[in-house]
Amino acid sequence: VTTGHFAALTPAEPTGLLHVWTDSDVDLILRADPDALTAMRIRVGATTVSVQWLTADNVELVAEADLPAPLSSPAPRSVQVSDDGRRIGVIIDGQLVLEAVSDRGAANTGVGLGRNSLRAAPTVPVWDFEAHPRLIPCPTELAGAWPTFRLGRSVVLDSSFAKTISAVRPDIGGYVASTGQVWRHRCGERFVLGPDGATVQPTERPALTKVGRLTAPSGVRSEYTIPWPPGALADIEVEIRQPGTAQHQGHNGRGGLSFWQDDDNALLVNLYLNDEYDGSSISCFFRVNGHEEVYDAVWNNVGRRVTWGGTNRLRVSFDGDTWVALLDDELVLHRRLRDVYPDIQPFQVRRVGIMTNWEFGNDSGSTFSRVIGRR
Repeated sequence: VTTGHFAALTPAEPTGLLHVWTDSDVDLILRADPDALTAMRIRVGATTVSVQWLTADNVELVAEADLPAPLSSPAPRSVQVSDDGRRIGVIIDGQLVLEAVSDRGAANTGVGLGRNSLRAAPTVPVWDFEAHPRLIPCPTELAGAWPTFRLGRSVVLDSSFAKTISAVRPDIGGYVASTGQVWRHRCGERFVLGPDGATVQPTERPALTKVGRLTAPSGVRSEYTIPWPPGALADIEVEIRQPGTAQHQGHNGRGGLSFWQDDDNALLVNLYLNDEYDGSSISCFFRVNGHEEVYDAVWNNVGRRVTWGGTNRLRVSFDGDTWVALLDDELVLHRRLRDVYPDIQPFQVRRVGIMTNWEFGNDSGSTFSRVIGRR
């Protein structure tokens, strides 16, 4: 289908990956509806790249960025566009140069090339035009069973720390949850109460060598715990606001949850946000028979779902062997203790807690506003 804006094909499925080779500027089209004359245009110029939403009589800029190097070069360059229905990424020669967020036209299937009125020649300088569907059915012979896990149903713990400032009790040690349990300080810095919740108060420490940091991770953990019925499923959800407001302010987030059988055996799950790292992750550490081996950690990258100044809900359900982690209600990790330690016996969780963990760096001020426990 050809319109005044673009030429497009309309396959049965929306495109999730588009790739061309080019040695000049190019307009690529995604999410096109030829009947309505709407489309998402990715315009790759000589020095800039932009994502634009086209209608019959308007062009709206969605996002724009400078290219790290001019597009013109003796050899063709690879231009790749990824689209999951919300996030659009533009990758040139393997480098991500622009990300845009928009769900406009996400269900439209039209894909093709646009008309660049800035080009003198009426040609489109691309080679090897490839468009791949956003979703590819898994072959039946490769489909496995879904992992099994349990989530709690009955709320047995509800503790809100917001708006609980007290001159008598400046931190949450001794604070009584609305369901009757009492928080106890276990180790590290205090979580000071404020109008938005309980915020860890980091103190300056002498600089440690890399070997020193690796051999003493528990020395820089800050934690409060609360009793939990032995043998019961422990499904704990905590709301955490990350420190800072943007990257490169020197802030790191390590807030999370802990599940203790006794002083020698525990599962520790925390968010990881680091000022020098563009992504974020869910990280799981283990204390087994009194020993914590940092390199036994299990983790999963969650992209930019966790960011500075943002608030997330981390939920971990642990039955003593299998645990799942949900980030803002999305399942992001599923593991068993025996995946890491094949001969380990299941834990009997007797205390659960909130913490700022050590993970190649310390937390700089995460705020905990509410904890909900289910079984």
